[in-house]
Amino acid sequence: MTKKLDITIGNFLQVANRVATQKNTHETRESVNSLIERVLIKTDSYKGSIFLSEKEIPKGRISGLLSFRTKHVFNPDETRKKYQTSNSDKTITIQDLVEIVNEINKESGTLELRKTCNHILETVLKKTDNYRGYIYLSDKDIPEGEKPGIIETQTGYTFPDESRRYYIYSESNPNVTDILEL
Repeated sequence: MTKKLDITIGNFLQVANRVATQKNTHETRESVNSLIERVLIKTDSYKGSIFLSEKEIPKGRISGLLSFRTKHVFNPDETRKKYQTSNSDKTITIQDLVEIVNEINKESGTLELRKTCNHILETVLKKTDNYRGYIYLSDKDIPEGEKPGIIETQTGYTFPDESRRYYIYSESNPNVTDILEL
């Protein structure tokens, strides 16, 4: 497989939406939406979003928009959205996507957001032959008072929050072991 340096917005949206439908929880959809919005804004592709109608939602699920004759009422589940883009053939570089997720992993206070973004990123990295691993973030890398990804103890290591990851990426593709040897 040939390594790809970017991914189209359309392909990224397919991967992200597949993750959202696999778990299909409010928190996962909210996390996917957050990552999608960051990617679309970064690539200047964001043209808004619309709530999915009842017809677009699997039976028994709550939609983002309910129709009562001619009036529309917003439902509490505003996570069921469809994003409008300027051009789904536009691309985001793999490096930019890695930087977005690494920043989320450093700064975000929500575990679900980090886990979901990590899952999407790993899927993209593997599909584009760019997966090179990750290292856990220590307490020096994250906001004070937050759980780090790794703590060194006298007897080894503990992993309080395994979603606190820093993904390895460069066009020269070093592996994690190369980074640790620096």
